[in-house]
Amino acid sequence: MDTLDGDFHLLDGGGSVKVPFMDGSHHYYAIAHHYQDFKVLSLNYREARENVPNRRYTMHIFLPDEINGLPALVQKVCTESESLAKMLPSGHKILGMLKIPRFKLSFKVEASPMLKEMGLVLPFMEGAFTEIVEERAAYISDIIQKCIIEVNEEGTKAVAAARVQLPTTSSGRTTKKRPPRFNFIADHPFLFLIR
Repeated sequence: MDTLDGDFHLLDGGGSVKVPFMDGSHHYYAIAHHYQDFKVLSLNYREARENVPNRRYTMHIFLPDEINGLPALVQKVCTESESLAKMLPSGHKILGMLKIPRFKLSFKVEASPMLKEMGLVLPFMEGAFTEIVEERAAYISDIIQKCIIEVNEEGTKAVAAARVQLPTTSSGRTTKKRPPRFNFIADHPFLFLIR
């Protein structure tokens, strides 16, 4: 993938900022679909952990058609969550132009309060692990989860997955008419999930 600077449009007429875009205009096959007011592109992760050989992860990028369409798309995904699986594409398309900004996000959450609220209190009590450790006062004080997602020219790195591999088209010739190219230009706010 090449990297080219381009304009990323901000929400609510906030103008635009120059950001590095990964430009993959190389006619890849990808799992994608264009719905009524948004597109979804699914990028499979290649599993790198040998101890979980059959586990697969996919990054799904939801791109609203409108520059300011993210709030409506988030509302749609949240209110129709039971049909989220129906929003994920399954058919292959030939990508014409692919532009995704490089980005890195991190998120940290202290999970102990949530777990206690859900009823998991025993591990947090002093002496909870007397059966497995000699220390009589052993217990869990905090559970902290940190997630980092980084999308760049080398692929996508995440805590739970290794990287994205976009499959290339075969070199064989066919007489069938090729379907139209599917352009995916993420030059405005989008939503993504890893599943």
